[in-house]
Amino acid sequence: MAPTVRITRRLVETLSGGKISPQLSTQVQAEERQSKAVPVKKYPAVEKSHLRETVHYGNLLLKHEGNELRQVNEFADDLIKHEYVSPQKPIPCQSERQACFSCYKENKEDLSACSKVVREYHQCSQLQNSKP
Repeated sequence: MAPTVRITRRLVETLSGGKISPQLSTQVQAEERQSKAVPVKKYPAVEKSHLRETVHYGNLLLKHEGNELRQVNEFADDLIKHEYVSPQKPIPCQSERQACFSCYKENKEDLSACSKVVREYHQCSQLQNSKP
């Protein structure tokens, strides 16, 4: 880029050693206004092609985003469907347990009357613990 020299009224007065004529003054002012105007930057064709490519690539990404989101949602749904749920085991010795509680409620003062029921509950629980 070539160096730019701005000719202002003050520069001309300084170089000439005196005041400049009004006719010359208006020409200098017009040049000053022109030099202060913001130049419109023109982009070369290369930059425009890069801009077009970038916009095109951005549009492709947006198109593929919906497809990717759909695939991720399908994968998440499959994972949820195949999630492992452990089978529910029945509670062992439920009838013996209930019989034990009933006996204790009926015989609040004489708990020794429930010894037979308690023994059956204990035996059932020991059998369940010994099973593999």
